[in-house]
Amino acid sequence: SWKRTAETKDEGSRIVVAVSWTDPKTGLRVSATATAFKRYPAVEWLLHFENTGSDDTPILSDIRSLDAGLRTGFYRKPVVLHQITGDVCGEQSFLPLETVIEPGKPAMLAPVGGRPSNYTFPFFNIQYGEEGLITAIGWSGQWAARIERAQNGPTRIQAGMEKTHLRLHPKERIRGPRILVM
Repeated sequence: SWKRTAETKDEGSRIVVAVSWTDPKTGLRVSATATAFKRYPAVEWLLHFENTGSDDTPILSDIRSLDAGLRTGFYRKPVVLHQITGDVCGEQSFLPLETVIEPGKPAMLAPVGGRPSNYTFPFFNIQYGEEGLITAIGWSGQWAARIERAQNGPTRIQAGMEKTHLRLHPKERIRGPRILVM
């Protein structure tokens, strides 16, 4: 059973919540700091992974800083991904794109070559009916996002580091991408 700690601070224009979970067996600590903004319908968060134990951690893989479901099941309207191309070193750079997310046909986003805005951009909008979710992935390296609508309608969005497969040595600490949703 993981040990959990939490702290909430009201900082005037925002509320900051810091939560951590520590596995007493391995010493792996996962910390999340989330900020909710009072004037805007927005929240951002950042995950950290730390080895507080005396041995290497088990393998950490497929880290997804964002894994959320959108209630798009009751809409008969399509789910539309609005995005822009990233830098392609030419006249096609930063053009707007729209993709309808068909049930069972996920949209996969990831830059090319480890550069965060190469051929795709880490900011996008998922529109469903009169609602939507703007997402930003703050990561200076190779990130990935997957947007998939189920056959019965709900849509799942996942985002994080594209290829994570590592161990943390004792006292090592890493962070994941910063996520902002509005």
